[in-house]
Amino acid sequence: MGDQGPIGPTGNPGPNGTIAGPMGPAGTAGAVGAAGLVGAPGPAGPAGEIGGIGPLGAIGPIGAPGIDGGAGTVGGIGPVGAPGPNGATGPDGLAGTPGKPGLDGKDGTAGVIGVAGA
Repeated sequence: MGDQGPIGPTGNPGPNGTIAGPMGPAGTAGAVGAAGLVGAPGPAGPAGEIGGIGPLGAIGPIGAPGIDGGAGTVGGIGPVGAPGPNGATGPDGLAGTPGKPGLDGKDGTAGVIGVAGA
């Protein structure tokens, strides 16, 4: 055999076929992707209604007695009150015993001599 000649030019591509092949079986599920970023918080909702008053709780234990406050200071002396009304007159006393006789008195001075009669 002799030498082989050069390769000729590539021809134009042929037309696509019209019949598709059968669909293959479904593939296995892929791995779950990473979580996305958290979005900005939404606006605040309207305020809710005020709830009713709950029942009273049980009475707690009595606390320990407090410390004694100590004695206070003595107040000043108040003003003197107005005099009261006079009391009723008492009964007469008993008569006393007579006293001793007194000393004799001094003699008096002599009187003026009168005018002689006529």
